[in-house]
Amino acid sequence: MDTNNWLLDTLIYYRQIEFFTRYQDFSNKELVDEVKKLAKKLYSNTYERFFDEQNDWYVLNLDRQRVFDIDFGSIHDDCAIEGINQSIRQLVNVAEISRGFFTPNKVTSYYINECHGKIYSEKDLLNYFDSLPPDENIYHFYKNIVDFEIDGSRHLIVGSYDPSLTAFQINKIIINTGYQFYLGEFGDPTPMLLLNQEEAQKLEQERGLRANVIRRVGDTSWLNLPSNL
Repeated sequence: MDTNNWLLDTLIYYRQIEFFTRYQDFSNKELVDEVKKLAKKLYSNTYERFFDEQNDWYVLNLDRQRVFDIDFGSIHDDCAIEGINQSIRQLVNVAEISRGFFTPNKVTSYYINECHGKIYSEKDLLNYFDSLPPDENIYHFYKNIVDFEIDGSRHLIVGSYDPSLTAFQINKIIINTGYQFYLGEFGDPTPMLLLNQEEAQKLEQERGLRANVIRRVGDTSWLNLPSNL
C-alpha cells in the first residue's frame, strides 16, 4: 500500500476509536492534510520518511489529547531536585490524556523532610539541606508531595520528573474505572496513553501495536507515603 493510502486508512481506523477527536468535523482529506502539517511540525521536513515506515505510532504521537511522549534518556540524565511546579505540571500532563477518567482539582505541592515537616518552596528546601551534616545524602531526607482531590476525596502521590512514575501512582487511583496508563513499545521517546484491556488487545491484534500497563520493577519503597500528612 502506498504511503498516502496507508495514512488515510490509518486515520479512518483511529478516528473510530476516539483518536483525533478534536478534528471530528473534518473530512477525511482535511484530516490527512492537518495530520501532515502536524507531522511536519514535529518531525520536520523529513516527516515523509517516518510515514514511509507505515508504523502507526508515528501517527498516534500526533494526537496530543491522547498520547504523551516520554523522553526517558533526558529524564535519567537529570538529577535535579523535583520542582514544585514541575510536579504539578506532570500531574496536569497525565490528566490531559486521561480521557476524563482522571480529573484532579485543588492541586498543591510541597516537600516533606525526614520528620514529615512541610516545606513549601525550593529555596526553603535548599536552606534545609544546608542545615544537614555535610556527609549526609540529602536525597534521603525529602520527598516532593502532590496533593489533590478527585470527587471530593483527597489523594497524595510522590512527585517525580518521570511522567511514567506519576502515571504509575495514578493507575492505582483510577483502577476501578477499568482504564490504566500504558507505555507503548516504541523506543525513545516512548508514547504513554490511557487504554482499557480490550482496547489494548484490539490494537495489538488489529494493528500490531503493543503496549503494557505501567508497572514498576524493583524497589518502590521511596513512593511510600507517611500516614500523618
